[in-house]
Amino acid sequence: MKSKLKGKDVPDRNIVRAVDKCIDILFCFSREEPELGITELSERLGLYKSNVFRLLKTLEYRGLVCKNEQNQKYRLGLKLFDLGNIVISQIELRSVALPLMRELSEKTRETVTLNVASNGERVCIEKVESVEDIRNFVQIGMHNPLYLGASGKVLLAFLPREEVLRVLENLKGARNARGQAVEKEKLLQDLQEIYRQGYAYTHGERNLEAASVSAPIFDHTGQLAAGITVSGPNSRFTPERVEYICRLTVEASREISYRMGWKPSTGTLQTGFLFSQDTEQCSKK
Repeated sequence: MKSKLKGKDVPDRNIVRAVDKCIDILFCFSREEPELGITELSERLGLYKSNVFRLLKTLEYRGLVCKNEQNQKYRLGLKLFDLGNIVISQIELRSVALPLMRELSEKTRETVTLNVASNGERVCIEKVESVEDIRNFVQIGMHNPLYLGASGKVLLAFLPREEVLRVLENLKGARNARGQAVEKEKLLQDLQEIYRQGYAYTHGERNLEAASVSAPIFDHTGQLAAGITVSGPNSRFTPERVEYICRLTVEASREISYRMGWKPSTGTLQTGFLFSQDTEQCSKK
């Protein structure tokens, strides 16, 4: 059974009313009305002032609104600016990368994907499928571990130290497609090699029948923005062809990085654990 909530038909089981009311408050602000008081919000939303006060305090605590102490009114907080920048950067990344992804797919005749790191996983945000009958099928929005396959490992190799350590601490029980345990020491060695050479190549790690090559993409600050991957069946990834695909993938990743504002002089932000002298200590933690 559905009920009316602020003019919207929503399933009762799936909507958290307090969260929905917080969002209603945020949606009240506009360019014309950048600041609103408790009374104004109370009247507009049909809520008690005490409820509006508590909701505003929660939003203020998380940086989503801030209070103007001079007039006691509220305005949107800078945390929303940060979140908006994340959305904008991903939109920009996809629009910049897609033409080069298509070109790379045409040259290699393989599936090309764009992946980002999110909450200890990798997520596919764009793809160009191979024209071959036998090809890798990838779903946009699909989540996969960072510690398996070239797509994940190339992101993990360039992530900040803290994020890498979180992944390493949660390897217990992790296995590859062959059923082998993912060992911390071996993973560290792989990541160090990926960082050194600037790309990753794996076969049969996440999918026994698949191989992939991936290279990192950086933004104008030198931070890791994403990874671009070429993947296909093992049978087509011969040693000679792997060398060819690696070269093309690295070239594409560099061109996307250039178009995102990265320059060789910028380098990469050296925040990863691989830049430190205590890689061995990380493997013992």
